[in-house]
Amino acid sequence: MRNGAAQIQAVMATGIAIFIAFAGFRSTSVNPAHAIQSSKFKPGQIWTLNSMRQQPNARLMILRVESFPKDGTVVNVAISGVTFGNGHTTISHLPFAESAIERSVATLERESGSVPKNPEGYRQWREDFNVGRAGIFTISVAEAFELFTGIEFPPDP
Repeated sequence: MRNGAAQIQAVMATGIAIFIAFAGFRSTSVNPAHAIQSSKFKPGQIWTLNSMRQQPNARLMILRVESFPKDGTVVNVAISGVTFGNGHTTISHLPFAESAIERSVATLERESGSVPKNPEGYRQWREDFNVGRAGIFTISVAEAFELFTGIEFPPDP
């Protein structure tokens, strides 16, 4: 696996997802995912976040919930209502272990709603994940977000 700085540069160059290798990010190769019904997290839910005091409007949307043989339940999310970099306000896809999401969410604001069919970054992450070049976050959403605040991003179009 490439180091964190090289991964960030590669992602910024492609403009697709962010894959960071650090403590709290786990990478494995996996078999195909299975949709999971037993999780309390469901696509379309909107949650407020713990520990995002400097981003009081931050909201987490559940995009997909999948089960992988080696990684268990993976919750794919988008984050909106944040400000970082050169005017960015959203992160369109981040993959987390279900336990990391459980530690991160505060209040369920919306039970269901429409979800982007193919969120930006998901397809690339999934291709890389399937061959062991990408992983999932096991740290909290707030901790993962803190990593992004120091990165200079180009402005959203």
